[in-house]
Amino acid sequence: MSKEIYFDRIESYVEGTNPPEEDRQFEKDLEKNQALKEEYQAYLATQKALEDLALAEVRNKVARIARQSPRTAKVLPLNRRTIAIAAGFLLLIAALGFLYGRQQYSNQSLFAQQYETPNWSAIRGSNSATEKFDQAIASLQTGSLADAAQQLKEIKREEEVFATAQYTLGHLQLQLGQAEDAQATFENLGDLNDKRYQENVEWFLALAYLQAGNETLTHRQLGAILQKQQHPYYPDAQRLQSRLESFWRRF
Repeated sequence: MSKEIYFDRIESYVEGTNPPEEDRQFEKDLEKNQALKEEYQAYLATQKALEDLALAEVRNKVARIARQSPRTAKVLPLNRRTIAIAAGFLLLIAALGFLYGRQQYSNQSLFAQQYETPNWSAIRGSNSATEKFDQAIASLQTGSLADAAQQLKEIKREEEVFATAQYTLGHLQLQLGQAEDAQATFENLGDLNDKRYQENVEWFLALAYLQAGNETLTHRQLGAILQKQQHPYYPDAQRLQSRLESFWRRF
């Protein structure tokens, strides 16, 4: 299962827009999930810093205006100017919040939040694995991703382990940021119609399109998954589709 996106949950909790049961579940998750707790603390710290900055600046501006204005100055112009200053800093807060939201909903951020590296330990040592494949998995586990990718590319189509090698290669290309290569690898693997990987390939192909910035193909691939409610990645596809259609991406 892909990593949960925390931004919406935190925002709706802070703004008080959740039903009571969702708030209670969020608070339970907050106690158990360290990553969620860190995101929540960062969100609160960012909000407080922005509010403190805006308030301090408004106070300083008002104080400077008061010092520079004659004692006989009319109240109405000063109030108007103060309101304009406050409005300006409210716009600044909104702009910073907008940038934060857009960053959370960028293609690369959504990809990173949705993608989870598979566990390759179950594959290594399979009866069908070749020496070259085992070498690639060994390279992968030592962090030599580029070497592992090259070794996987050398496994030929007629070898029994070819589909597994291609599936592994597609993941390595995603991890290396080679989105277009991963896209081609998963597309080719999909053409093999290997039932072991078919549903996984459908999901990771959507992520490859997303990482490559091809939103049209991303939506199309997600739409195909969402036509199958029993698909193992159906909830993930729903969540990603919702975020791709969110306010932060349309604004």
